[in-house]
Amino acid sequence: MSISSSSFLPLSAESIAARAVVAPPAEADVPAAYDYCREVARVHARTFYLGAQLLPSAKRAPIYAIYAFCRYVDDLVDRGEDKLDGRQLDPTETVALVGRWRRDLESCYAGRLTAENPILVAWLDTLSRFSIPHDLPFELIDG
Repeated sequence: MSISSSSFLPLSAESIAARAVVAPPAEADVPAAYDYCREVARVHARTFYLGAQLLPSAKRAPIYAIYAFCRYVDDLVDRGEDKLDGRQLDPTETVALVGRWRRDLESCYAGRLTAENPILVAWLDTLSRFSIPHDLPFELIDG
């Protein structure tokens, strides 16, 4: 998978036609969701967390959301760990949870929040501010 640097640029008139554009989450606690994502990066990727401090402040929270999403999906797929519930999953539970994440992610790209999940709340808000191609997170899930 190749990712161009333009994949994560703020939304512009040129990108609106080609990419998913969604409204920010309405009632969700977006600041708390970003705080959760920041804490995931701080605890699990100290160097990444510190490096993100060099980014402009408007990009910092979305980068933490992207990291938290990638970290959660990677742990779920590779280790069968549900970090949100803090437990190990059997293979059947892992497959079911991956399917739910795919459906919830599709909902985010459709502009709807279908799960009370801080990572997806932050992801939905990130999608409202930045152009992230639809296929990239699904490629991550697919491994």
